[in-house]
Amino acid sequence: MDILDKLVDLAQLTGSVDVQCLLGGQWSVRHETLQREGLVHIVTSGSGYLCIDGETSPRPVSTGDIIFFPRGLGHLLSHDGKYGESLQPDIRQNGAFTVKQCGNGLDMSLFCARFRYDTHADLMNGLPETVFLNIAHPSLQYVVSMLQLESEKPLAGTASVVNALSSVLLVLILRAYLEQDKDVELSGVLKGWQDKRLGHLIQKVIDKPEDEWNIDKMVAAANMSRAQLMRRFKSRVGLSPHAFVNHIRLQKGALLLKKTPDSVLSVALSVGFQSETHFGKAFKRQYHVSPGQYRKEGGQKINRGFKRKCRLKRLSDGICVPRHFKGCIFITSIKKLVNAGLSGLTSIFFQRCCQPRKAFSIYSLDCSVLIAPRWLSTAERR
Repeated sequence: MDILDKLVDLAQLTGSVDVQCLLGGQWSVRHETLQREGLVHIVTSGSGYLCIDGETSPRPVSTGDIIFFPRGLGHLLSHDGKYGESLQPDIRQNGAFTVKQCGNGLDMSLFCARFRYDTHADLMNGLPETVFLNIAHPSLQYVVSMLQLESEKPLAGTASVVNALSSVLLVLILRAYLEQDKDVELSGVLKGWQDKRLGHLIQKVIDKPEDEWNIDKMVAAANMSRAQLMRRFKSRVGLSPHAFVNHIRLQKGALLLKKTPDSVLSVALSVGFQSETHFGKAFKRQYHVSPGQYRKEGGQKINRGFKRKCRLKRLSDGICVPRHFKGCIFITSIKKLVNAGLSGLTSIFFQRCCQPRKAFSIYSLDCSVLIAPRWLSTAERR
């Protein structure tokens, strides 16, 4: 795979191009800023105006224009280029497409696509806020023609075709933008990749981030001095060479956490880290959650319950702990449980608190967490 394939893979892209907008009369449609989402408008007929947040003048758009917002920048589409009240469209379903109609008649029609991606996706973060293209690019013509065909008459398997076209559309948009003759506006890894001196090295690191990328090896691959490599990486990519390698390793680790059932240790070793602890600390610095929490958010199930059933012993009315539990946790009053909304429970037990200031949780008998973990001071234990 080339670097674009790799970056698409690391971005963990998901998307759809299943919305068709039919706009007429005095129409105005507002799109608020999106988080971790890209948005594409493909104008298939007619004309209108685009007002982008932060810009003072509206931009005219017409048949054949493609407008891509990699980071979901807020904007307004309207018939006259003026900020007005956004209309609520009439929504209906037409096969695999959701059709949104505003106003009477048909002044402009367009397809809309949305793409979600990982927070640290270099592919999206390295692009400008807005990318303008035209359907005149041959490859884009074919995709738009297929979208129009599928929207005109629902056929067998339309949903599968449309879902597949969303990935193709995004790659073709990126390819068309990067192939433009004029200097394109890039930053981060994409800018470094376009650099003639760094491109080859960046390609090799992204291909195999798990390799041992010490500074001497990178200097040899880039064919420049250590000082030149450090300066060039910082000015083009915005990171030091070592930080860049770890950045790519963590992205690959994030991908494996979501796509595979491998243990955190296995993932850490497979992307080039020497220990699970080192990987966990670096991952939390970049993603602000632990690897386990990140995997859970991505749909990988983690067993949070006890691995074996516990025989219980009663401490007081309605409170039980595992029978093998040596010692107990002091609760000042049952009122705490009532205040927490647990007055209807007949039995609960505690995860053992082994050390001072150790976190503990209250569980029901089926091991589902009922109260978020909190810290227990030495004075609260006995």
